[in-house]
Amino acid sequence: MSYTLLCIDDDPDFLNNINLALSKHYEVILCQNFRTARLILDEKDIDLVLLDIHLDQEDGIEVLKSIKSLYPQIEVMMLSGDRHARQIVESMKLGACDYLTKDTNTSEIMSYIDRILGHKHTRDRLSAMISDVKAPAQQQQIMGTSQEISRLLSQAGRAKGVGVNVLIQGETGTGKGALARYLHDLEGTNQRPFITLHCAETPVNSLESELFGHEKGSSVGAHQRKLGKIELADGGDLFLAQVDQLSEELQLKLLQVLKTNEVFRLGAVKPLKVSFRLIVSTSKDLPILVRQKQFRDDLYQRCCTLRLNVPALRERISDLDALTDYFLEKCNAAHGDANRKTLHPEVREALKNYEWPGNVKQLESLMQSLVTVTEQTQIGINDLPLGVARATFLKDQPTLTMSKIGGALYRMNFNTPKDTLPKMRRHFEREYIHQIIEENGGNKTLAAKEIGLTRAALYHILKENKV
Repeated sequence: MSYTLLCIDDDPDFLNNINLALSKHYEVILCQNFRTARLILDEKDIDLVLLDIHLDQEDGIEVLKSIKSLYPQIEVMMLSGDRHARQIVESMKLGACDYLTKDTNTSEIMSYIDRILGHKHTRDRLSAMISDVKAPAQQQQIMGTSQEISRLLSQAGRAKGVGVNVLIQGETGTGKGALARYLHDLEGTNQRPFITLHCAETPVNSLESELFGHEKGSSVGAHQRKLGKIELADGGDLFLAQVDQLSEELQLKLLQVLKTNEVFRLGAVKPLKVSFRLIVSTSKDLPILVRQKQFRDDLYQRCCTLRLNVPALRERISDLDALTDYFLEKCNAAHGDANRKTLHPEVREALKNYEWPGNVKQLESLMQSLVTVTEQTQIGINDLPLGVARATFLKDQPTLTMSKIGGALYRMNFNTPKDTLPKMRRHFEREYIHQIIEENGGNKTLAAKEIGLTRAALYHILKENKV
């Protein structure tokens, strides 16, 4: 990693010597007073200041106070031709990170500087990693126990300790992010960073800066250096969600990083060495996008050393009870024991019969809504959205004979303007229910029994359809 040092000293010979000693390893900027130093500090991202405590026209202690007040994130190492205990103690109290005499040999100075900058880099990465965490690991890992998920996790286990890039495919809301986190946690160490970037949720004009970082002054609004997600993921995993949203230009830049293991911050002249595992996800069919020239084939080949497909929730409905209980318990915990909710068995049955186009994410959102809005302690069928409540309707009902279907279709008379399939389905549902109620002499309890719904579920549908 490239660091920038500022040395403030009124001795030209010492400045020349320190520059010769350090410039091979760092970018070194030299100046002889704080007035010039402040101009530099305002313009450049400085990682460490080497400050002489005995400046010709200024008091080094006062300069230290000013630097720590104006630029608190910058480390300051004090330098002096002598070693007075009072000055050392005072400097440390004011925030200096170390104190060295000028006769310290070059290798020892280098050792001190490396240690200080190493600690600073660790703090910067830790801060970025903490702000990047979106959810507790337990939530991210909840996926299910079905055979489909067991096979998926078994396939994911092949990536452990190998370091190959991984492509995760699946419909929206299936839990691709949870699988990415599972892959990371398989490595069994907390020292490896897990950095996430949601390409579809990040504004297009800031996506490049988020991914690659930027130097101070590299563009309008770049008031300080920003570490990119790639740099933060060094030594760990970078997860790019919805990677298909990257522009052609960013795809090419990412490909170059994967080829060279080097990344340039925007505005930088020197690359940074990086080593990370790339995990990407998409709800699109990337091979089709490759054929349509919307995604680079060479980047696709680099991404999919291991390809994992997350099944839709409707394809692993045996996971639904466990997932429902998990999200219900999570929502109950958030609202407190006084507002604790339970589910009526009819609700669980309706949930199992629903198609879940939004998958696990939709289930979580529904539980949040039900726990928040429902006034009773038990969530009933009438509390469900109509689309979910009617899920048991037309679902493997033996009473749905051809004669009854024909009757409902006859009543529709195909005079209904052609519309979307969901609207046509609702229209058929309305006519079918109307027919069954008529056949049962208007007795809705008997009609509900014949259709295969509970009385409450039937009344809910009647209310929504205004039958």
